[in-house]
Amino acid sequence: MKEICIGCGATIQTTHPKEPGYIHPKVYEARKDDFYCERCYVLQHYNKNIPFPSDPLAFQESMKEVKQGRGLVVLMTSLFDLEGTLIPNIHQWVGKKDVLVVVNKFDLMMKSVNKNKVHQSIRKLIKASGINAIDVLVISSFYENDVKTFIDVMNTMRKGKNVYFIGMTNVGKSTLVNQIIHHYTQEEALITVSNTINTTLGNIHIPLDDESNLVDTPGCMNDESIIQYLSKEHLEVITPNRFIRPKTYQLNSLQTLFVQGIIRIDFLEGTKFSAITYFKNDLLIHRTKLENATEFYLEHQDDLLKIPDAEERLQLGSLIHLDRIIHENEKIDVVIPGLGFLTIAGAGQIRVHTFRKIKVKFREALL
Repeated sequence: MKEICIGCGATIQTTHPKEPGYIHPKVYEARKDDFYCERCYVLQHYNKNIPFPSDPLAFQESMKEVKQGRGLVVLMTSLFDLEGTLIPNIHQWVGKKDVLVVVNKFDLMMKSVNKNKVHQSIRKLIKASGINAIDVLVISSFYENDVKTFIDVMNTMRKGKNVYFIGMTNVGKSTLVNQIIHHYTQEEALITVSNTINTTLGNIHIPLDDESNLVDTPGCMNDESIIQYLSKEHLEVITPNRFIRPKTYQLNSLQTLFVQGIIRIDFLEGTKFSAITYFKNDLLIHRTKLENATEFYLEHQDDLLKIPDAEERLQLGSLIHLDRIIHENEKIDVVIPGLGFLTIAGAGQIRVHTFRKIKVKFREALL
């Protein structure tokens, strides 16, 4: 049996219901053409996940085909999680192929945001990460004009060869691939799309012409991102699905800002600070006095703050903190992989509390 699920790329099998690619034998006998495995069917029709243990070797196995093949590599990243979705060592996996970096999810930005300025900042960040990109596109996979622009660039750059889509989990690879398929065939959502991690389990090949394919690869796991440790229900709470309205907070020293129970920022000393948050609109953001912050967290970590829950906190490890001095006229972003970021301006010292496995980063303000 060599058929693969057209939704996730897993090899179809009829004997092990708790393993990838399972399809009931009667369903298999009734269908002899295209197959969706049971997991994809449940995700697509009931928005429920059949979880499988993460396979750290899946990405490595999928990259063997990419490294040995000929063509263009499209590295998909997310505008709201750049540091968490870039793969700095991508050339180790794909060799000397041309790499086109596509920064997705611009639709989450308000219309007042200058796309050209964002594009310039992103180019600097990508260059600093060590990725040698042939070009950088900032798009939304939900905007028809952006998809058409991408297709034109892709076809010019691939020179009749394969196109390999690579990226971290949940950056929107499969969504863009589905949009490309729809552009050419009018077919709707052939590949399974979900905010569940590990949705794509094996390489999926879509013919571009008689000689080449578009290849959607499994998402690379980022153990430093919050999304690796949250349930599907909690992922739905924190993942933006419409444009983000930035919220501005004016803070004095000795005040604290919580974002759910995922991150806490103490404003220790200095002049008045401003903090602009770029998270899902209805995410809980709570301001309190620094002297009350620890007691507030311990009292409300399982109700008001609620994410992560007790089981998720065990996976995330102990709480740690990072200190950062902000200088006069400086604006920095505090980036939480998988969640979003907030921009802080002021002059003084802040302390960021989060879990050991989440790699919080500081950068020059993107916006």
